[in-house]
Amino acid sequence: MISGISERDHRVMVAGGAAIALILLLVRGIPAWRHWDEGTRDSAFGVRVESAQREAAVRALPAMRDSAAARRARLAALTPRVVPGKSPGAGGAALASLLSEAAGESGVQLGTMQISPPDSGVHTVFTRVRVRGDATGSLPGLLRFMEMVEAGPILVSLPEWAISQPDAGGPPDRPETLRMDFAAEALTPARRLKEIQP
Repeated sequence: MISGISERDHRVMVAGGAAIALILLLVRGIPAWRHWDEGTRDSAFGVRVESAQREAAVRALPAMRDSAAARRARLAALTPRVVPGKSPGAGGAALASLLSEAAGESGVQLGTMQISPPDSGVHTVFTRVRVRGDATGSLPGLLRFMEMVEAGPILVSLPEWAISQPDAGGPPDRPETLRMDFAAEALTPARRLKEIQP
């Protein structure tokens, strides 16, 4: 006991010091503890979320494999129905050749054909090729040409076509000849089929 201080005053000083120490602990310690607790909770939540994501990915793996297998099957089924070619340019030439064959079998005369350059975008498997041209013949012949192009084994569409009569003032005893301007579209491999196979 310090000289000159009574035992009672000494107890009051000790109690006051303890109270000050407790107040400092509460003022500084509780916020620090809360900060540590929040950080721990956030970290634990992040671990739980990451774990749940990994578990979901593991559970989805069989479905992803099935989806890839289904995609390969769809690709294998579609490949025989696209215009063959080792490049988009070759695919456009093959489409023009297919149109020539259909015209010959339909009894119509094809005029000049123009192969449009393929899209410059990124294509993973197939790209679209387009051919513009014109054909002349009778109405039944032109309709037969359209039917052969769109109903053949290769998937070809005629998104644009227009039929006109170029010689409307001809003699009435001459067979009517009509002209059809058209655009034909089809898909062709964007790269060699061996590169596409899984």
